[in-house]
Amino acid sequence: NRDRLLPVWSRVQEKLYTLLVGASTHEYTYLLQRTTVALLKLAIYLMRNEEICSTILQSLRMLLALRPAVILAISKPISIGMYELLKTSAQNIHTEADWVIVFTVLECVGAGAMPPDYSVEQQVAVSGAKSDGALSSEEDSGLPDRGYISDSELSTGTLPLVKPAPLPSSPTTGDAWIMVNKDAIDLVPGGSGGQSPASSIRHSIQYHCKLLEHSPFALVKCWESLAFIVRNVAHITPYNFESCVRCIRTFVEASMGQIHPQQREYQPNKRKPGSAKERQRKRDGASHQGGASSSSSSLAMDSSDSESEELPERYQSISIQLLDLMHTLHTRTAQIFRWTFKR
Repeated sequence: NRDRLLPVWSRVQEKLYTLLVGASTHEYTYLLQRTTVALLKLAIYLMRNEEICSTILQSLRMLLALRPAVILAISKPISIGMYELLKTSAQNIHTEADWVIVFTVLECVGAGAMPPDYSVEQQVAVSGAKSDGALSSEEDSGLPDRGYISDSELSTGTLPLVKPAPLPSSPTTGDAWIMVNKDAIDLVPGGSGGQSPASSIRHSIQYHCKLLEHSPFALVKCWESLAFIVRNVAHITPYNFESCVRCIRTFVEASMGQIHPQQREYQPNKRKPGSAKERQRKRDGASHQGGASSSSSSLAMDSSDSESEELPERYQSISIQLLDLMHTLHTRTAQIFRWTFKR
């Protein structure tokens, strides 16, 4: 039935977006989690069909219309779903606009980047629910209230996101690119050797971007998605090369940034003094209950402890792994663009 999906997909999108907005507005955590999982499972299943892959991928933009706090709350299922989606359907994603959506979702979910502000030339009539789960106003968001773009709107080409050029806005600014063209460097006459403030920012290795709190689990999982794309030569093309570099730089800033409150609970050296004693006391109390219940509870407790201890090690090594991804891109750049010239 995937071939007959397109006529009804717009109504399915509206229902899913209404559930997302309603759940985020009224703080229905379970409904929010299940709706997110349902959306991603549908995308994983349907994007295996290359003909409708682009249309289905556009529906993931409704996730970017949610508030950053809501995105943080559902970052774990989104990061897991994006990893499975890319493993099964990355070969069906071809256009630059589709890859921008993929990398933008990874940035917002994994690195805690601010969702981009989409702008449209014409205001679309209100047709869906409006709440705190969406952006504050139409002037700020520019998105239709549905949170996605219909087929008719895609055909008009009014959104910068679906245009092949210029590159759409990203949660990170483009002023921090390192310019390697020597003719672009402004030299100060008289041998002063100084640079203007804008020029110094442009040539700085630091990537200036606005990052919010992120989940360590989501950062690690989104890094796995990013590593899967970069290490497979077939997935990196000139159409997504710049978006991939920008996404890696955003992840570098997130991994090197300050520790957020949610990340402190994963630090092995920041534990409370009585935490080990409390765990031991819980194990002793569970052992007195006897039977299979005590063994199962202790096993669950041990697994949770090992999981919390394993994550910081992977989280601390993310910066080194990102450096390796940048080196991989650097060594394959000529090969990637040579492939385009041959075609």
